[in-house]
Amino acid sequence: MGKCGVGKSSTVNSIIGERAVTINQFQSEGLGPVMVSCSVRGFTLNVIDTPGLVNGGHINDQALEIIKQYFPLNKTIDILLYVDRLDTYRMDKLDELVMGAITDRFGKEIWNMALIVLTHAQFSPQDGLPYDEFVLQKSGALLKALRQGARLKEEDDTMVYFAYFQPQIAPLVLPNGTAWTPNLLQQSQKWQ
Repeated sequence: MGKCGVGKSSTVNSIIGERAVTINQFQSEGLGPVMVSCSVRGFTLNVIDTPGLVNGGHINDQALEIIKQYFPLNKTIDILLYVDRLDTYRMDKLDELVMGAITDRFGKEIWNMALIVLTHAQFSPQDGLPYDEFVLQKSGALLKALRQGARLKEEDDTMVYFAYFQPQIAPLVLPNGTAWTPNLLQQSQKWQ
């Protein structure tokens, strides 16, 4: 899940390892979620591509309701991939509203099974900032927006993981440099 144009469909295609979801930068996103599947180590992995959660500067309540209706928490959803762009330099109130709307629909426990995926990580940071410091700043800003939007306290037992997409290094890597796609299934089994 995430806002429009952040790379949700591209992330799905990266996980599946093929162009399973159509991407067109000149066309708006679909109205409903799309589930695609692949086999990983003898296990069927279902990945759901969702429409953007913002429509005309407001939360797309219809999209959230459809997602919740067809993919209930703890029955269909094992991991939430919250997708955002690394190359956006500011978080704003809309980011908090999106995270709050997800929390309102699915409960705070959705964030206990969340992996925040940062796309567009191939861009160089502004102001000559070292890349690692830039990633830490963006991750910190997202975590702050999440805590405010989802009304989470620091003492809440919520563990949020980050991954970022840096094509020149590897298809999808965690901040420690580990490729995340092969380890996604292993992580989801730990969280269950």
